[in-house]
Amino acid sequence: MQHKTLSILLLLSFWTIIESRAEVKILSPMAKISLLTCGPGEAIYSKFGHSALWVFDPTQRIDRVYNYGTFDFYSNDFYLEFIRGTAKYILSVTNFQKFYEEYELENRSIVGQELNLAVKERQDLYERLEDNYKPENRYYLYDFLFQNCSSLIRDIVWEATSGRFAIPEKSDSLHTYRSMMVPYLSATPWLMNGEFVLLGPRTDKEASPWDQMYLPDYMFNWFEAAADTSGSSLVGNTRMLFISRPENEKDKFFTHPDFLLALFLVIVLWFTYREIRLKKKFRIMDSIIFFFTGVLGLLMIYMWTTSKHMVTHENFNLAWAFPLNLGLAILVWFKRSAGFLKYYAMITAPLSILFLCFFWLIPQSFTPAIVLFSTITAVRLSRWAFLPAPL
Repeated sequence: MQHKTLSILLLLSFWTIIESRAEVKILSPMAKISLLTCGPGEAIYSKFGHSALWVFDPTQRIDRVYNYGTFDFYSNDFYLEFIRGTAKYILSVTNFQKFYEEYELENRSIVGQELNLAVKERQDLYERLEDNYKPENRYYLYDFLFQNCSSLIRDIVWEATSGRFAIPEKSDSLHTYRSMMVPYLSATPWLMNGEFVLLGPRTDKEASPWDQMYLPDYMFNWFEAAADTSGSSLVGNTRMLFISRPENEKDKFFTHPDFLLALFLVIVLWFTYREIRLKKKFRIMDSIIFFFTGVLGLLMIYMWTTSKHMVTHENFNLAWAFPLNLGLAILVWFKRSAGFLKYYAMITAPLSILFLCFFWLIPQSFTPAIVLFSTITAVRLSRWAFLPAPL
């Protein structure tokens, strides 16, 4: 069985080499190149939709969909590499039928925009795609905002057309990288808050129309708006190829992080009051709070110092999610550590309070859940800093 598998792998490798070295065909006048824009999916990596380029030539029997969003999901180091910013994605190629069936199965809409290109531009774009698909070129270093399945298509189309088509330099309304993500993550608020707490101030900068095309839907819109100096549009024809079936959305009010963290804040305030009145100790509450804030702080420090994702650097959430809080989660259970905890809290509590007073002036956006969580942390740190130690 192993020898058979090895033979198949060698045959596939040989075929890939032959295919990559084969001469690129000359497209006929009947050839069409279309941008395919797909709707969001359920998986985390598909929340923002997808883009691909479809080259179809019935005369030359060419039917190839170029997909820059392929990765090895089952790789043992994929998640770690993704966090570090060293994950490599792959340009893959399939035919339209297989592509369509995959997105139909996932109930994700597909819209096709036939590009209004000259004969030379079509051929140039096709050759560039084929060159990108060569084994030595098909891997690239993925960056969510600046080098992904959409932005690479944008770049290669503009290169093939020599920048003939133009889009506005500024959009009518202000869009930041972070604000553009909200509509795609609002249905999964826990995921949104988890992502936003790790993203630093660089995601809150204004994104130009060119930069907005890191998201497939925005690229769809700006391709529609693109035109050359003669008034000729980049998109010649737009067709809805598959309409996703509507799905019922469940009411998530009572499981929403804003509601649950607000409720937890009320509980923390009540327990803090009872703690002061009865001189009792609620170690488990502090242990839970300090554990989660400590883990968050350590992760932010790691992303800042290790990850190549620049948007995770200089994160102001470190003003309340202190990495050393992880140690406090253990120290609260030891009576002898009460003095140390008090001095530690006298330093960190004012920082948390300053953050709450002036977070709206910081050049970084914070969700209500983040503000609530930081308030909970500030309350407990203040309890240790400014009132008699409960231990």
